[in-house]
Amino acid sequence: MKGDPALFRVSATLAADDEWSCGMRSAVKARPGIKTAVKVTWPSMLLDEMVPGFVADVLDTVEFDGLGVDEALSRRSAAGKQVHAGLLSYAGIVATQYPYVDSGDLRAFRPYWVARRTEDPVPPEMYAWGRRYQTPDGSRREFRFLRLGSTQGRERDRASIAVAFYTAAFGVAAHWPRRWDEPFEALDDQPPVVEWVTIAEVGLADGERRVLEEGPPGLAEEYFAEHGRRRVASIFAGAGPTPGGVCGDCKVITACPTPIKAPGLLGISGGRGPLRKTSATDLRYHDACPAQLHMDRILHLPRDNEYSLDAQRGNAIHALLGARHGRGDASPCTAEDLAVDPEGWSAGRWQLTGEHAAAGAAMLAHHRGVCPLAGSFPTGWARTEPSLSFWDTAANVIVTASPDLVYEENGSWVWREVKSTERERWYHDEILEEFPQLSLALLILHRGLLGGDTSGSRLELETLRVSGADVEVRDPNDPEHVEVARRVISGLAQPWHVDRLFPAKPGRACQSCAVSRWCPDSVGPGADSV
Repeated sequence: MKGDPALFRVSATLAADDEWSCGMRSAVKARPGIKTAVKVTWPSMLLDEMVPGFVADVLDTVEFDGLGVDEALSRRSAAGKQVHAGLLSYAGIVATQYPYVDSGDLRAFRPYWVARRTEDPVPPEMYAWGRRYQTPDGSRREFRFLRLGSTQGRERDRASIAVAFYTAAFGVAAHWPRRWDEPFEALDDQPPVVEWVTIAEVGLADGERRVLEEGPPGLAEEYFAEHGRRRVASIFAGAGPTPGGVCGDCKVITACPTPIKAPGLLGISGGRGPLRKTSATDLRYHDACPAQLHMDRILHLPRDNEYSLDAQRGNAIHALLGARHGRGDASPCTAEDLAVDPEGWSAGRWQLTGEHAAAGAAMLAHHRGVCPLAGSFPTGWARTEPSLSFWDTAANVIVTASPDLVYEENGSWVWREVKSTERERWYHDEILEEFPQLSLALLILHRGLLGGDTSGSRLELETLRVSGADVEVRDPNDPEHVEVARRVISGLAQPWHVDRLFPAKPGRACQSCAVSRWCPDSVGPGADSV
């Protein structure tokens, strides 16, 4: 690592205390003057993947240049990277229904508000990315977070609100830096006398505006002291690296010793591409429809009817078993642990009623006979739904996986996945072909990427049905099983790796696609597969 760490910059987005965040990545990201000792460059993605930035550019053109939404879209699309049809469709809809300020004395304000807390030992340069509005004399300011979906989703992190609140109350107007390792360019030495600040968020999917906090600057100071100061200090202090999906956009990944390197894991030929991440689920989505993968898993456009009733039941079963297996004592599930009301029960955020509740209760009752923790093994060490990541350096891809359960047995790792179904059999005769996540898991075990004694490792699929439960086992040391897994993963990964445009594949997949409303190529009910 090299560079000047003096500039310490914290955005409201960075301040959000995400459970999947990496302390080292946040600390380095807050120091734009720090770089790797050896500069590494990779090809860039062909399509624009910055949805909030794209939408903000369109809103800028409408609010500051006075153009209509269609003209604004055309202008923005002609500049920069290519734009996926799904993003164009989404941006056109949300820009049309955005709650523009068209009355009162508030006006859209282009410069950023940047605050520097000179009283802190290391003064952070703080700003918030979003929409800004203020009165001509600057006495009232409103900052708006943009949320891709609805404001009724997950509550926004208070540390993030605290940074936005403070910068709106005390920040000076400033232009975006000419270079990211330079400070914001302040337009004034002192901010105007701000009397009232409103912090809101807008759900772009429905155009609703919701106020999060508001009040005079004194309240902003108090709010920051309670909810923001400790978080900013923790970013400055940093923490140990936490490998995961965030490695896919980390600027110091080549200097980080934590990611587990697994060259050739995906079995891809044809050289390295842009640094990105994938999972077995992503590859399955791409196989069904590249546009669905791009809009759902890359652009994260809002979803509709994301889970069928069967999927909700499966998620409830997973949530309950995860809670039981994650108690920390590695004790097996008892009848009492698995007893739920067949007329209606819940687990995590999932609630079941009627026949789905009854079926789920029957399936859970059968788990006791195949609970993986019922055996006797020395360590009793188990992890439920761990976030695993591996860097396929040959393909330049961060590969992520989240097993339902991994546990240690006599020094070897056992990987357990759980499926629930009312079907009597799967579509494929081979479970490695039915579920690509099992093929990826088998390759991870085969390569010993979890450590331990690989000679005793195994992959287990537990299937819960109303009529009973069974466990199928695959040996990661069996050449035939390994060959099947390699064929499945490379067959899915190769087309994904070379895809740069992610075209739609209209057909049967449209009927269950959660992001089909943003897709101009989506077809209605009754369409056959193509």
